[in-house]
Amino acid sequence: RMRDEGKSVLVNSHILSELELVCDRVGILVKGSVSMQGTIDELTKHSQRYEIECSGALPSWIDEHDGTVTAVDSDRNKIILPTSDSAAVQPVLDRLRADDRRIISVQPFRESLEDLFLRAVTNPETGDALRPGAKGEALPVAPPTSGGDDSGEDGS
Repeated sequence: RMRDEGKSVLVNSHILSELELVCDRVGILVKGSVSMQGTIDELTKHSQRYEIECSGALPSWIDEHDGTVTAVDSDRNKIILPTSDSAAVQPVLDRLRADDRRIISVQPFRESLEDLFLRAVTNPETGDALRPGAKGEALPVAPPTSGGDDSGEDGS
């Protein structure tokens, strides 16, 4: 209601999963400086992707599409398409079906607010967590990964 009245509400919390649900915009402070800020969609646009898991050997045409392929096991593969547009995924699904490949799952993914926070407080050169406190300069934020952890676990 306050937002609809043109007011801003500042919430400071380590319960990132809840913030992700209620905040229009977020900012992450690291060592006293704003490391990143914006909407969740703006901050995660480079990590948005679709993951298609299918059975059988992959057809030769799969290289024509932007993305990567990883083997899940001997008879299953995962195709990762770097897009948030579900319409861009449809031609790949249609071709897989036309080639009699069984589609096991199609899932959209993007970094969570927790993923953004962890990336912001990790030294991109060493992979170590930055020491807490406001002293010292904040390091540049590591770029998002195209794969990444999709466990969806909450925490801070």
